[in-house]
Amino acid sequence: MNKNVKSIPLPTYFGKNLKLLRKLKGVSQQELAKNVGLSQNNIASYESGKVEPNAKLFLKIALYLEIDPSI
Repeated sequence: MNKNVKSIPLPTYFGKNLKLLRKLKGVSQQELAKNVGLSQNNIASYESGKVEPNAKLFLKIALYLEIDPSI
């Protein structure tokens, strides 16, 4: 196996779930971003699936949205 070949990461549903949960809570991307210390662009990137937050930011978002992060 060639060690220089990068594997393609498996897709997750984080972005879709984030968007759904944010809308259910009735907050904008800007409001969510402000309350967790990010930019609106960060939230948009998460929701579009371009990137995912690190563990610390994931927990901050989950706590703000009042979601159990272990589910």
